[in-house]
Amino acid sequence: MLGDEFKDLPDEEKVDLQSAVEAADAKVRAAVLSFPQTVREVFAYVAREGNEFDRKMVLMSLLEGARQMRIANRATSQLDKDE
Repeated sequence: MLGDEFKDLPDEEKVDLQSAVEAADAKVRAAVLSFPQTVREVFAYVAREGNEFDRKMVLMSLLEGARQMRIANRATSQLDKDE
């Protein structure tokens, strides 16, 4: 559902915008579902033929992902406490 900031848009534009949001959400959901397989493929590639740069990129991405998950978990925990 679109927020109040879009209430003045014509109905046709609201439908188009909502469709775009849903498509973006579906794309992210598909990425989430394929993530475990992607990680396995990346690790296999790096182990088989990756160079030092590849290893560093994978490690940095993993660390950033873990950091983002901690931030999201803290935010969720705080929302739960506020309710």
